[in-house]
Amino acid sequence: MSRFAKTFSKTRDSAGFTLPEVLVAFVILAVSLGVLWPSFSGSLASLDSSTFHALALAEAQSQIDRVGTEVPLEEGEVGGETEDGLSWIIRMHRDDSWSSRPTDEPNDPHIVPYVIEIVVTDQANRMLAITTLRLASVE
Repeated sequence: MSRFAKTFSKTRDSAGFTLPEVLVAFVILAVSLGVLWPSFSGSLASLDSSTFHALALAEAQSQIDRVGTEVPLEEGEVGGETEDGLSWIIRMHRDDSWSSRPTDEPNDPHIVPYVIEIVVTDQANRMLAITTLRLASVE
């Protein structure tokens, strides 16, 4: 057997990676993770924001439903906290611009519009505000 054949056969028999090949693989892995990391962290932040908005919107809708039944429809503020760590405030005031609008029909003095604003916040000071209009009958 020639000297070249012996050297070649020994090289083939020793299977494995050389140090430069391993270092190149680690560099490729590090660059790939460095490029993908902002995408992963952005996705997590987006998921957290979506979760807050879903919970806050459900709580705001629940508080709007309470106005006029459990919470009297009158000027003022009512607030509280949920078990999920959300804080809410209901602000109600009469909408005086309603009676000053020019219309063909006379305004009914027995119906009073109220502006209702619900503000829901969490411990991270994220806020969701919803405003609606509710009509109340005055005796």
